Amino acid sequence: MIYRFACNTLNQLRPKQGQKHSFTMDTEEQWACSFPSLINELLIAESPLATKYPDLHYNLLTRLEIAFIQRGNKPISRCTHTIFDGYEAGRSDAVCFQQNEDMALLDYIDPIMYPDDPATRAKLICPSLTNRLEIYGLAGSGTFGTVFVACERGKSPDPDHFAIKIESHTTMLSGILQHYYSPPMVMVIEKSGDLRYIPAEAFVMLLLKSSKRFPDLDSVYIHDRFQAIVMSQCVDWATDLHPIPGDEGYRMFAPFTGKYLMTSDGRPLLDEMAAARVAFQILDGMVEMADLNLYHNDFSINNFIVDRHLNVTIIDLGDVKFGLDDEDFFEDRRSYLPFQEHLMSPELAKVLSEQGFFEENPIDYHDIRQVVIWKFGVILFGILHGYWPWDDRREGQPNLLRFGTHSEDIPRALERRERIMSTPLILNENLSQDCKDVLRALLDQPPEDRPNLRELTRGFPWFMQWGIVNRVWERPLSEEFDRCSFE
Repeated sequence: MIYRFACNTLNQLRPKQGQKHSFTMDTEEQWACSFPSLINELLIAESPLATKYPDLHYNLLTRLEIAFIQRGNKPISRCTHTIFDGYEAGRSDAVCFQQNEDMALLDYIDPIMYPDDPATRAKLICPSLTNRLEIYGLAGSGTFGTVFVACERGKSPDPDHFAIKIESHTTMLSGILQHYYSPPMVMVIEKSGDLRYIPAEAFVMLLLKSSKRFPDLDSVYIHDRFQAIVMSQCVDWATDLHPIPGDEGYRMFAPFTGKYLMTSDGRPLLDEMAAARVAFQILDGMVEMADLNLYHNDFSINNFIVDRHLNVTIIDLGDVKFGLDDEDFFEDRRSYLPFQEHLMSPELAKVLSEQGFFEENPIDYHDIRQVVIWKFGVILFGILHGYWPWDDRREGQPNLLRFGTHSEDIPRALERRERIMSTPLILNENLSQDCKDVLRALLDQPPEDRPNLRELTRGFPWFMQWGIVNRVWERPLSEEFDRCSFE
């Protein structure tokens, strides 16, 4: 198979006994067990890691070979520029550039005036990309990146549509100097045999190409200080439905994320069977990741998209947890983010009550896989009820998706934490017993008794019941989404 033969190239890079990997550089200690550092040795047949973890080696290599076949062996990294503003630097995805160029230093010497502005990001991406694709809208933008929607030039009246995720480019050297907890880039072998660095998120998408639950990776453009990941579009892209430009001059094509499955007045948008269809697809995607020892470390109500036929796409794969053995999934500190207050668990609430109500990284040894399961349970509860577990149903309750540590809603949020730690979970009595069994298993038990992903798929028939219902699946209208799309 294609990638199996290509791994001979990597095999030549395998370190002799006592040496470090030449493709991991002289890295931070915590990089040693990270996905970007280990993936290539795991792909090499008869390497120590592949021999020790044969099932994982087989799953990873098979997925990658299928991805290359499905791609028709088209190149992944497609920016070939070597000169930037008159500065000769070589290809940005090449080993030399990655190991010798520090983007933070370059930003200091030659600062970009508005690096967080979508218009600036659009101007500074690879010209080869803008020559190939025409950007016609904006799906979203934040401090760390912008997602544009675009279509193939010269293929009217029915061009292919794409999403383009633009972010600042962090080289391997910059990642070391800035003490990243994991390498920002992963080495991949192109059909030509060339070794190229691509963002870790793009490599994860490549491994999951055969899945229907994730965006389909098209290509990557690493161009000086910015990188672009081109993937299948996951928005309702019909331009006649989005005639009003946004503040940045782009038409807004907001994706229908999971948050729109809950109305602003606390009602679920979906009935129970439609919610089961959505939940099954999320669970299916998580299981596919787990087959590769990957867990979505940033899963939230905003990180999955639902199309008009209730098909789910899980997005934002830039923060994944990888491990070889069970102990690799345990961490010494938890993570708390104010805008994820709705995902609060009894364990985190207890730790925060002891170490500081808004401590970002409280000390607590825990299994990150259990955190992922908890988040899934909270989101499932939300789309079934229209509000979060242990919410105060009185009028004027805080919007936990916009919660901040300086918010006047802090007292109400702390009251909710007390309920999470001390009061039983209350479920909608109109839900089926099978559905209630799922929610209680996920949310009403101590962490060690909660089911894992495999147990959820095998032990709870509720997730499959939507499949025997004879109906056409259509996404209900959402007033909140319609307002967001046109404002």
